[in-house]
Amino acid sequence: MRSYNSVVVAAVSLLTCVACSNPSTSARVAQQSDPLARVYASSSNDSQNNSSSGGSSTGTTSLLITQFYPAAGTVSSLPATFQVTFNKTSLDMTSLQTNSNWVLSCGTSVFTPASVTLNGSVAVVNMGTFTSSATSCSFTVSAAVKDTSGNLLSGTRTAVYAISGATGSSGSTDKTPPTGNITSPLPYDRVSGSVTVSATASDVGDNQSGVASVEFWVDTTKVGTATTSPYQISFNASTVTSGQHHLSLTIVDKAGNKASNVDGHDLVFANYSYTTTGSAGGTGGSAFTEAAPSEYNLIGLHIRANSSIVGLSPIWTRAYNNTDMAKVDGAWHGGTGGNDQYASCPDDGNWRVVGVYGYYGSYVNQLGVICAQQYAPNSGYWYSTTFYSTSGSPFTLTCPSGKFVTSVNGRSGSLLDQIILGCQ
Repeated sequence: MRSYNSVVVAAVSLLTCVACSNPSTSARVAQQSDPLARVYASSSNDSQNNSSSGGSSTGTTSLLITQFYPAAGTVSSLPATFQVTFNKTSLDMTSLQTNSNWVLSCGTSVFTPASVTLNGSVAVVNMGTFTSSATSCSFTVSAAVKDTSGNLLSGTRTAVYAISGATGSSGSTDKTPPTGNITSPLPYDRVSGSVTVSATASDVGDNQSGVASVEFWVDTTKVGTATTSPYQISFNASTVTSGQHHLSLTIVDKAGNKASNVDGHDLVFANYSYTTTGSAGGTGGSAFTEAAPSEYNLIGLHIRANSSIVGLSPIWTRAYNNTDMAKVDGAWHGGTGGNDQYASCPDDGNWRVVGVYGYYGSYVNQLGVICAQQYAPNSGYWYSTTFYSTSGSPFTLTCPSGKFVTSVNGRSGSLLDQIILGCQ
């Protein structure tokens, strides 16, 4: 679709038919200085009719339309305002507005003016904003107006335009690409299964034509298209290989302007099955399981400890920068005594928990986290400080290669009895 606030046109020759004032003689061909105003004895496509219209008058006179603006022919776009020049002055504005027809036809669409004003012998025809995908338009004026002496004047003429546009096929004056952004998932979110992608999009600049479509791309593959707001699609992450991939938008407006790679950022695709590690600790207390919120990852543990680990709460986050993104504390599991400690990954946004280590006996006595870079999980581990006692046996629980901790499980009562990790 094209939005015409200015319209351009390929012209077809304009013919104007003038009835002879003397019926006993043959029609004459009047040659005027404006080539668009040439008057012919007859024409089927572009005519100047001088027949009188109904209504009382002191006489009847032909009204010639001598010029159109824009002139008929090939144009890149059509304006919102046309000008029609008559061969008469001192015309009555009220009768011109009441008795005349102004029709712009583009394909199967027909548009009429928002307003018509008269400036001497020039009628200014404001078509307002109109939209069409047609590559050819015609503007027909059927004027009927009285002059100040009461004479009724009439005439008809058509101008034909071929729309070339920037590519030779459109007449849109919207030349500004649209814009938008991805609202979810956030950069470096870890995704799997069915992934919902949401975006905003808007047309910008002058003569906005409106958003036609929003395409969603992963690397060089289009995974979906939305044509109405809210712009959202879902796709299966398993169609993308595990690892880091680039998510972006291509937004097209109704004038054909395209913005590619809009608001692109990377996601980490984790097409892994869910598995659990072994356990560390005893069998007392009650079992607990806490899974990560959707699209969140574990970055550390809030611990309370004295001679043993009294309890813990997972710390979850999303996106690529821990220092900018809010961290979410999970539920508390265990007792409430002891001192607060934090075993966490580095706060540079690149690390996520892949394991825990420490000492255990009947309870978990010491605990720290093992971290890996989220988009290069096999490039090496980082170990946090451990808390508290070194009594009992050492243990290490880690996720399989390429997986990160997505749930914290175990058993707890007044102390942390046992810990197990879920990985994906």
